Amino acid sequence: MEAPTFFRDSQLPEVLTGILGQQPDGHIFVLVDGTADSPLLERFFRYAPDAGYHPLFLGTDMEDCLPYSPYMAQISLRHMEFIQTCTWECSPIWFTSPIPMERQLDFWKSRLYTGLPDGRHLLFRYWNPKILGPFVQDTDPTVAQSFLRPVVNLITPHPIQRQFAYHTIQPSIEVRAIPGSWPFPESALKVFEQSFSQLQSREIENHLWANAPEIMEQVHPALVPIKINAGLECGLKLGLSRDDALCRFVECQMRWGDGFWQHEAFQSIWQQPDPGELFLAKLEIL
Repeated sequence: MEAPTFFRDSQLPEVLTGILGQQPDGHIFVLVDGTADSPLLERFFRYAPDAGYHPLFLGTDMEDCLPYSPYMAQISLRHMEFIQTCTWECSPIWFTSPIPMERQLDFWKSRLYTGLPDGRHLLFRYWNPKILGPFVQDTDPTVAQSFLRPVVNLITPHPIQRQFAYHTIQPSIEVRAIPGSWPFPESALKVFEQSFSQLQSREIENHLWANAPEIMEQVHPALVPIKINAGLECGLKLGLSRDDALCRFVECQMRWGDGFWQHEAFQSIWQQPDPGELFLAKLEIL
């Protein structure tokens, strides 16, 4: 895998026009983060309404989050207006692949979670440029290639360089789209643990402001990240791994107190092999 090259926002339409002209079907693929507090998904539907797309949470255990989801889509020269709205601050991830979109979907869904060395499964959020960009640039090339099996060329926004990074991942003859779980290498984990935690905390804070503003207004701003991180740590120790369960756990702590999980209504849940499903089901009937 070669070192990336960088280009400015203003060059994105020219770069993508050149790439699209080389694609047999005239398409480039994008991963649009529809889970973030960002105008990107709204811009995609406004300026590329006829683009083929698929929400990657559809048909998975994250389906209840829809319409909030990462989306895979196909962009062509017809969608230049959308391309022109993209900057390094607000852009999808762009990539080329000789494999049709419908044959890639199961692969990308199988990569939603990554297995950690301690046995936990973490929502990887590869559709977020702040995760995938550093992952590709800072890990061993063979690790990036093994994760991005269908990808030939990749373009990611680069927040530090304040421009775009263009990567060649692997030759087109080596691409595959075989679904399968992907264990995160321990050697690469330390680089990303902090990024994962920060992103997860921000998403939980956004959820709380949207769904429980009356609680958030009672918490001093300086204490919000402290309470969220403490809640995440407690939830993980109790066996919660799904993001939606952890998010609701933090919300319950803020609503009912740090020790709410010790109440008799929840006691039997924490002894089960998959407490997340039971915890969410219990909240539905309370």
